Amino acid sequence: MMNRRISTRLNVPVHHLNCTTTASGVQSVELLETALRWLAGSTAEIRTEKTTSYHGSNLHLLQMKLKRGSARMFLSRLGRGVLEVLLAETGERIDETRNLHFRLLQEELVCGVILIADGAEDSVVVKISVKLEVYAGDDVQEVARRLLSESLERSIRRGWGEGPPPP
Repeated sequence: MMNRRISTRLNVPVHHLNCTTTASGVQSVELLETALRWLAGSTAEIRTEKTTSYHGSNLHLLQMKLKRGSARMFLSRLGRGVLEVLLAETGERIDETRNLHFRLLQEELVCGVILIADGAEDSVVVKISVKLEVYAGDDVQEVARRLLSESLERSIRRGWGEGPPPP
């Protein structure tokens, strides 16, 4: 008999979550870091790199990588509205390398509001990429739906379903 890992509800269907955004020289990097920690949890490690843009102005690149459990909690903290949109658009948001992609509006996030960027805005965004844990025989979209559904259930259970959690 061959030993094969079978996906069950007990498995964590996410390897990691990457979060990337930029801040111009006139934006508050500290405010943006606070907003990201509010969403990811206070222990999240955020790397900030100071660089310059193509035209020479100051620019800060902020990056955060969350592992399994922390990534799941991040998703839960998105709240009901965002998670329902992601569930409805799962097929459109998964790439060939089994990453789930979405973007949040940065300006709204620093104000404590979590909104998905729909691509029509010419706004600064926070790019999110979730590496899904998918095994042979698993359907990648079903794994993503399960992850998002569990995150939605957790969000509601913890009282985060109707809006973002308190900072």
